[in-house]
Order: sequence, then C-alpha cells, then structure tokens
Amino acid sequence: MVTRVVASCLRRIFQQNIPGANNACPRCKQHLQRLQISSTTCVNGVWEPEGLNKRPLIPEYDNISMKMYSYDCAVLESFAKYAKRLAASLDMDVFMYPVPQQTHVIKTYKPYSTIVDNQYTLAKYERVIRIHNLPSTLLPVFIELMRKNIPSGVDIEFKQQTEEDETVRYMADQERKQLLAELDDLTLKKT
Repeated sequence: MVTRVVASCLRRIFQQNIPGANNACPRCKQHLQRLQISSTTCVNGVWEPEGLNKRPLIPEYDNISMKMYSYDCAVLESFAKYAKRLAASLDMDVFMYPVPQQTHVIKTYKPYSTIVDNQYTLAKYERVIRIHNLPSTLLPVFIELMRKNIPSGVDIEFKQQTEEDETVRYMADQERKQLLAELDDLTLKKT
C-alpha cells in the first residue's frame, strides 16, 4: 500500500509533468523498486512498464487445408470464393485450387431381382483452400465463421497439409499411363 508521503510525492511528479523518477524522493524510488515498476518510464505523467509496445508471440500453424465437398458445382464454387475472400480479409495467406472430380455410378434395382431399374451418374466436386502461417488465435474464429455460413449440400474439413493432398491435386496423364502400359507389355513379351 502506498503511504501518504509516497502518494504525495507521486502526485507532485504527475502534476508537474516531470519526466522520469529522478525528481522523486528516495523513499518513492524505493517504493517503485519494491513494486517492480521502472523508474525511468514516464509518458505524459503516467507510469508505464517497459515493453508494452512489443507484440506478444502467438504460435502459428504451418499449413492448414480447408477441403470443401459438394455434388453441386455452382454452390461449391460460390462458397469457395466466399471463404477465400473472408480468409483474405482476415490477413491470411491463402491459395485456392480445385481437385479433379470423382464420378460415382449409382444403380437401383427392381424389387427382388438383379435387373437394373435406373442408373445415375453423380460427380463429387472438391475445392481446397490452403492457408499458410495461420495464427492459432485466428483459426477457431475462422472455423466458426465457416460453419455458421456453410450452405446446405457442402461439407467442409480442416486438417494439416500432407504429401498425399499434394498428389491428389494433379490429374493423371492418360497418354503417359498408356505408354507405360505398352512398355510393360513389350518387356513381358521379350522375356
């Protein structure tokens, strides 16, 4: 607790706008040292601890991937653009790319038979937003914003970037695969 003498001395220093504690009495200097307050930092008559201008160290995630899946390409593309704009407005380093579609054939059968009644072809589309050096304090906010604004029919997934995600990104070169298969056939015929 500050004694009356120390309080009056500090009040005198603040009223006169005297910078620094060199003008304080020895008793006030001792009290400031016990409180672990710097006796040299005085800005506009207000005592402030040193190091207030330093930014705190916030841990960052290296690479986070936000994957979005949907059977409707228009809705998915619209939501992906929204997510990219939102991430950019939050000062995130973002990169968005599409992944080749996956096609699924769905068959329905007539009751109690193996005869195909209807056949449907569904294409599943995917977009990936890769976020680099994301502060750990911003990730929960971004995830919550995405979950609150997600349209129906779109699924999202957040995960760390892996090597497998990088290989899925590229389409397979059909001609190259065909030539490699022919080479394998030729080597098998020679042996």
